Amino acid sequence: MEERLIAIMAELENQGGMVAAIESGYVQGLIAQEAYRHQIALEAGQRVVVASTGSPRTKPPPDTQGYELDEKTASGSSSDWPT
Repeated sequence: MEERLIAIMAELENQGGMVAAIESGYVQGLIAQEAYRHQIALEAGQRVVVASTGSPRTKPPPDTQGYELDEKTASGSSSDWPT
């Protein structure tokens, strides 16, 4: 990966710097290429996004208990609060 970064940085220099590379569309092209590689790896199962493309759930979610809001507390003003 370090070699790839060094190559990209060298190409940015060849493009005339970051601003010139952005204006020419070079940076956008890099982003598009990487997005394409990422999508292909996801679809091929080579890359996993946890809780999205990983293994299906084998256990049901745990039971949880809700919170009951006390109507008096919810409608009261700050003067009703204990001090």
